[in-house]
Amino acid sequence: MKINFEVDLTPAELRESLGLPDLSPFHDQMLNLAREQMEESIRNYDPSNLVKQWFEGGMTATQEFQKTIASMMAAASGGKG
Repeated sequence: MKINFEVDLTPAELRESLGLPDLSPFHDQMLNLAREQMEESIRNYDPSNLVKQWFEGGMTATQEFQKTIASMMAAASGGKG
């Protein structure tokens, strides 16, 4: 025997019927906090700091990569060069 029940409820009605708490005030509070933090980050945004972070170690990393490739090529060629 197979019995099917179809219940048409909104999420809020289902939560209430199961005795679950309504977290929408907490959700709204967290969204407001995230929004405030994003707005603060935008106000303090300085593109030059971002570029400095990107390129601060960039030349050093490039030079190290070149040295590694050169040593690999020297090793492959028998140490000459």
